[in-house]
Amino acid sequence: MSALRRQVVKYPADLRSREIIGQLRAELTDMVERLAEMQTHEGPLLESKYQVACGDLELKLRNCHVARLRAQRKIELMRAALAVGRAHVIDHERINETLDKEFESWASSIAELAETIKQSKRFSDMTVTQELMDASRSIKTLYRKLIRELHPDMNGGAETGLYKSFWTLIQSAYKHADLTSLRTYSRIIDSTPELAADIPDLEKDLRQRIEHYTTQIADLDSKWPFCIRNKLKVGRWIEARRGELTKLINSNTKAQAILNTILRELESAVPNTETIH
Repeated sequence: MSALRRQVVKYPADLRSREIIGQLRAELTDMVERLAEMQTHEGPLLESKYQVACGDLELKLRNCHVARLRAQRKIELMRAALAVGRAHVIDHERINETLDKEFESWASSIAELAETIKQSKRFSDMTVTQELMDASRSIKTLYRKLIRELHPDMNGGAETGLYKSFWTLIQSAYKHADLTSLRTYSRIIDSTPELAADIPDLEKDLRQRIEHYTTQIADLDSKWPFCIRNKLKVGRWIEARRGELTKLINSNTKAQAILNTILRELESAVPNTETIH
């Protein structure tokens, strides 16, 4: 660690310029923190709230949708077998093996969604204590400090050795609310020697980076699950969404019934390998 240096940006000499730079760095720190907060904490929290409100129907719809697709594919495979002149036999075991392989990723997605819903409900049942709230504030304060000291956007884009050594660890500790680790990294970084850095056109550089983060945050805000942030607070929207999901489930169920009828007709018209001896 002795070879590492903590880069410190040189401020302009005149007081007015120093104030402007200080304000811009504070604004940029806010934006770096905001983007990280959205990606690491707020996004998963919004997703969790949605799954608690509508996850049961989302899972049912996913199951119905996959069952319908599987039935459609089974009909295709059975008709393909008949089309090549093997009308006397259909190998259902082989067809089912093919379907299991083709729909493996779908089965995984259903299992993942079920686990996400389970974890979301568990999270929603957690009690937020004063201790947790205090720890959260300490984590945010420390993270902002580490952004100012290490983040490349605060240092003219320079990825210092200290940043490369610690930033991934810091991000992981922030994501998992590991206050102890963040304090450890902060102490290590504070103990490293400083290296003053001159950044050409510092004010212009900061303004450009702020503009970049403004665009990034606005773009993320328009996407799932951030686009439903306010809707989740409205009971009528949740009711309407559950109604939409129920209609889709009913539609898939009706389609599934038609496909099942076609399957029964195919199966009754042609014997399978288990009945041929």
